[in-house]
Amino acid sequence: MSVDVNGDDYTTPTALDLERKNEYVLTFSKEGYEQARIRISKHLSGEFLILDVLFTGLVGVVVDGTTGSWYNLKPESVTVSLNKVSAGPGPDKIKIAIEGSGQQNELEIKSSVPGVNIQVTPVK
Repeated sequence: MSVDVNGDDYTTPTALDLERKNEYVLTFSKEGYEQARIRISKHLSGEFLILDVLFTGLVGVVVDGTTGSWYNLKPESVTVSLNKVSAGPGPDKIKIAIEGSGQQNELEIKSSVPGVNIQVTPVK
C-alpha cells in the first residue's frame, strides 16, 4: 500500500504525522475496487486549554493556539473497506485499519492487501 501526503510517497504499513491544527480527507483507492473516504477532524481539548490559560498565561495561549496544540485528531481509530467492483484477482473486500499510535498527531495505517493508494488532502 502506498501513501501520498502532499505529493510525497510512502509505503505502508506506515505512520502519518498530521498537523493537529488541520483537518484531512483520506481517500483510499485500488484498481478494481470502489474508492473510500474518511475525514479526520480536529477537536478542541478543553482541559488542555484551561491548563494552558492557568499555567502559561497569554504567551502560552498564543503559541499553543497558533501551533494547534489544543486540538486532537478524531477518529482515533477506524476501519475502512474497499469493495470489489470488477472481476479479477483479489478478495471481494479490502480492509484498511487506521489507528492512533499514542501520539496525538500520528496515525498508523495498515491494509489487508498491499497496493492500496492513499491520498491525504488537507481540508480548507
